[in-house]
Amino acid sequence: MSLKRRSCSAGDSPLGSPPIGGAIFIIISALKAIADKFGVCWRTSTTIPASASGREVGKRSRPQGEGDAPFPNAGGMDLTLAREFRSRVRTSSRRLVVVKGYQHFAGRALTALEALERCADALRSFEVVLFSVSREVADRARDLRRRGTLNIWISEYLPHEQMLKLHSRARVYLAVSISDAISTSMLEAIAMGAFPIQTNTSCSDEWIEDGESGFIVDPKDIEGIADSVRMAVTDDELVDHAAELNWATVQKRLDQNHVAQQVHDLYESIFEDISKRM
Repeated sequence: MSLKRRSCSAGDSPLGSPPIGGAIFIIISALKAIADKFGVCWRTSTTIPASASGREVGKRSRPQGEGDAPFPNAGGMDLTLAREFRSRVRTSSRRLVVVKGYQHFAGRALTALEALERCADALRSFEVVLFSVSREVADRARDLRRRGTLNIWISEYLPHEQMLKLHSRARVYLAVSISDAISTSMLEAIAMGAFPIQTNTSCSDEWIEDGESGFIVDPKDIEGIADSVRMAVTDDELVDHAAELNWATVQKRLDQNHVAQQVHDLYESIFEDISKRM
């Protein structure tokens, strides 16, 4: 069977056959509508500085008063499972610091380790566990342990339920990066009662209140990160109150059944709007 190239006539879609072109139009329209819904600016007449944050972009490109709380990018959590694994041990009684171990184009786990080294005196009674560890981070962690600076361990790969159990033992969750969306591991940590310390290069400010339900830090401010860790491991009232606030947020915004319905309703409204334009 031979295949012949078909030229487009005046009535054909330049994207291929009419059904394919129509489908692509619908997909592009849907993506544009989703972006508009969440505040991505498509209008060339709107001038936004390159330094503007995602939240500022959203505020400037949405009509006044319009907008929805952001969805978790992993689709939410099984709250029944979360309640099962959530420790009954108060956060202030825990003696574990969990650290994200990425060191790559965005991850800055070596910075996290340097900050921990600077506040090592406050961590004498604590265990530090690294997960998702890059090779150079593992080497640095072993050196800190060998010199007796930190009681630090490297976790092997853990399935999801085991990660939740690890977070449920943690007093503090620490993640340092120069770019991120909402960190799923941070959401899991707050669901398990750990006090989050997350850099300001993520969407953490959409989920925690700096200084109240967590700390949002500058990835270049090593001393500031160290001070935040020191406060989190010494202020019992702070971490216990944060655990209560964060659990309320989890129940309100992370229930996977509720999130699924929100996403369903969003797409339904988008495609209903598209169908009216066609």
